[in-house]
Amino acid sequence: MTPSSVTKEDLFLLPFDSLVARIPFFTSPSPSSLSAFPRRCSFPSHSRSCRRSAAFASLAPGSSELHRLWSHFNRFVRFHSEPRAPIGFASAGLSNDEIRLEDESPLIAEDNGAPINGVAEYERPKKVLILMSDTGGGHRASAEAIRAAFNQEFGDEYQVFVTDLWTEHTPWPFNQLPRSYNFLVKHGALWKMTYYGTAPRLVHQPHFAATSTFIAREVAKGLMKYQPDIIISVHPLMQHVPLRILKAKGLLNKIIFTTVVTDLSTCHPTWFHRLVTRCYCPSSEVAKRAIKARLQPSQIKVYGLPVRPSFVKPVRPKVELRRELGMDENLPAVLLMGGGEGMGPIEATARALGDILYDENLGGPVGQILVICGRNKKLVNKLQSIDWKVPVQVRTLLVYDEPLFNHQLYPVQYKSLISCMHFLKFQVKGFVTKMEESMGACDCIITKAGPGTIAEAMIRGLPIILNGYIAGQEVGNVPYVVENGCGKFSKAPKEIAKIVADWFGAKSDELRAMSENALKLARPDAVVKIVHDLHELVRERSLQPQYSCAA
Repeated sequence: MTPSSVTKEDLFLLPFDSLVARIPFFTSPSPSSLSAFPRRCSFPSHSRSCRRSAAFASLAPGSSELHRLWSHFNRFVRFHSEPRAPIGFASAGLSNDEIRLEDESPLIAEDNGAPINGVAEYERPKKVLILMSDTGGGHRASAEAIRAAFNQEFGDEYQVFVTDLWTEHTPWPFNQLPRSYNFLVKHGALWKMTYYGTAPRLVHQPHFAATSTFIAREVAKGLMKYQPDIIISVHPLMQHVPLRILKAKGLLNKIIFTTVVTDLSTCHPTWFHRLVTRCYCPSSEVAKRAIKARLQPSQIKVYGLPVRPSFVKPVRPKVELRRELGMDENLPAVLLMGGGEGMGPIEATARALGDILYDENLGGPVGQILVICGRNKKLVNKLQSIDWKVPVQVRTLLVYDEPLFNHQLYPVQYKSLISCMHFLKFQVKGFVTKMEESMGACDCIITKAGPGTIAEAMIRGLPIILNGYIAGQEVGNVPYVVENGCGKFSKAPKEIAKIVADWFGAKSDELRAMSENALKLARPDAVVKIVHDLHELVRERSLQPQYSCAA
C-alpha cells in the first residue's frame, strides 16, 4: 500500500440510533445499583411513554425477569428526566461529606484571599485533576507524563490526580467505555463506522447533551471529590460533559479547564470545545483542526505531544546502553514493538528479520533484534521457542502496579529480578522501566502508528517503519511520518525486513538522513512547556477569589 492511499478512507455516515445499537456492553448492572433507583417519580410529560413501554414489556411470554429489568430501566429514565435546577456542584445535591476526600477536613468557603481550612491561599498546594480513559495506552501515558512533569518542575506546589472519569465516576453502561473500545478496535469495521459516524457535530453534540442528563450528578460528584484548581483532559470524550457542569455552576472563570490533544495528526472533532481555557496541540495539523472547530488562536498552543520527562534528558552512548541491556555492542539493532497488548504481526516480522539479518556468506549476523511484546504472554512463549540465528532480546511488560515489579518503590527487588533475567538470557521490559533506554540502544524502530511511540522515537532520532494503524485517529500519522522523511510504511513482514537490511547495509545513508529528519521534528520539551504554561495560568488567576462548594 502506498502512503498516499492511506489518507483516502471512505467516510461512513450512519443513523445515530443504529450506530449506538452496535456498541457492546459486556456486564450487567449490579442488583445494588438497580435497587438504588427511586421507586416513585412524577414527571407528567413522560407518563404516557412510560405506560406504553411497560405495556410492551408485559407482552413478552414468560418474561418476568425481562419485565422487572424493563421496569427498572423506566424508573431510571424517569428519575434522570426530572425537571431540576441547572446542573452544578451545589445543585447536584452533594453535601460536604459526600464530595470531599476522606482524609480532608470539611470544606470552608474562602472570601477574597481568606484562609481555606486555616491555610493561606498562597501556601496551599494547587490541585490538578487529569481526566483520561484507558481506551488505548496513549491517554494514560500522556496523563502520567504530565503528572511526572508537574512533580519534576514544581514539586509540592501541585497535587496531581489522574482519574478515569467514565470508569470510576459514571453508572452502568457508561462505565463500560474502555471495554467497548477494545472490542470495537479488534473489529476494525465497527470502529471505523463508530469513529466516522460520530464525527459530525449534529451527531455528537446531541449525544453528549443526552448523556449528561444521565451522568451529570455522578460526574459532578467525581470532579469535586478532588476540589481541582486545574482540570486537564487528555481524552476526546472528557470535555463536553464536565464543561457543561462547570458552565451551569458558573465555575468556568474559577477552574482552569484545558485539553491536551494526544492524537498526532488526524483527530476526532470531539477533542475541541470552545469553552476550554487552553487547547494544547501536538502539531500544526491538529492546530488547524482546532481553528476549524472555531477555537480562538489565543486558546491554542502548539507545543508537541507530552512524553515522559525522562526523554528530555540527553541520551547515553549506544555502546553503554547496549552493554547495560545485555545486547551486542557492535551490531546495529532494530526495535520491534507491539504496543501494550503485543498486537500486530510481531512473530512473522521477527522471523523475517531473523532470516534476513543473517549473512550466509559471512556465516554470522549483520544485525540484532530487540522485541517488546507488551503483555502478550503467548507471543513471548512463541518467540522464546525459536532457535534464532541472530541475537534476539525478547521483553514483556512488567505489571507496574504490583509491588514486586515497581522499580521505583522496590529498587532492590527490581534489580535482583533484572539480574536474574540477564543470567537466563531473557530480558524483561515495561512501559515504566526506562523505555527511552531501549530506544536509545537501537538504530531504527518497527511499530504501529501510535502517536506516543512516534513522538518518542523522533526524540531518540529513530527512523520509523510503520506496520499498521487504527482507522480514524491514526490514519494521518502514516503520511506525517513518511512525508516528513522520518520513515516508511509497509504491512508486509518480508518487505519490512528488507528495508531494515538495506538500512543496515547499502542504504545506511538513508538511515542517517531519516534520523536527522526525525530529530528536527521532535519536541522533547513539550510536556515541560505545557506544565509551565499551566503554572502561568494559575499565577494569573491567583488574585481572584476562590470558589466555594457549599450548597
